[in-house]
Amino acid sequence: MTENKTKTLIYEKCWIPVFFGIGILAVFSSSAIASEFKVEWEWKKENVCYYKSPQINLKNVPVETTKLSISMEDLERRGNYHGGGSVDYGGKGTVPKGALVNFKGPCPPDGEHRYEITVIAYDKTGKNLAKGIGMRKCCANLSK
Repeated sequence: MTENKTKTLIYEKCWIPVFFGIGILAVFSSSAIASEFKVEWEWKKENVCYYKSPQINLKNVPVETTKLSISMEDLERRGNYHGGGSVDYGGKGTVPKGALVNFKGPCPPDGEHRYEITVIAYDKTGKNLAKGIGMRKCCANLSK
């Protein structure tokens, strides 16, 4: 092989450019290059102490995603899950308001609590592609 030729070795989700003749080796993981899967939403009065899930906005969902699994937990009362569910994903970047049938909105018994929504993206074979987690406080500014 002549000097200054470049070869790219592919191993699962990593690529390694190997430069022959100049002694440089660089490794880049696709997870370092990929954008973060983000989960965002807003609490509204209709969500407080009620069985209606908010609209959940998603960013950087893997392209191969066909199903989402969603759950919510009260971080001030660990183990206090507020349900969630599984929904089909069509690539629109949102889970519509009220889409989760097994959901109870935030209802802190004392002051303001932090709530975490976890979304796991799956492909058509059921393979876990990514996990996004968002956290928001509730409900000091919303009356019950």
